[in-house]
Amino acid sequence: MIRIVISLDPEDKTWLDRKARDERVPMAELVRRAIQRYREECELRAPAMEQLLQETAGIWNVRAGSSSKESNTRYLACKGPERSTY
Repeated sequence: MIRIVISLDPEDKTWLDRKARDERVPMAELVRRAIQRYREECELRAPAMEQLLQETAGIWNVRAGSSSKESNTRYLACKGPERSTY
C-alpha cells in the first residue's frame, strides 16, 4: 500500500476516531472503505468517457465531411492508453 497524508477538519477527525474505536478497526481502514465505496458509486453512475464515445460513434455529423466516429477516434488516439478520469 501507498502511504498518504491528508488534512481533516477537527470535527471530522474526532468523528473518525470515535467511529474507528466503535468498530474496532484502524482509522486508515475506515478511510480505505470510504474511498472504495465512493469509487464504486462513481463508476456505477458515470461510465468512462471512452465507453460513451464508442457507444455514440457515428450518431451525428460534427461538421461536413467529419463524422463523430472520426472525431471520437481522434480523441481516443490523443488520449492514449490511460483511462479517463471523467
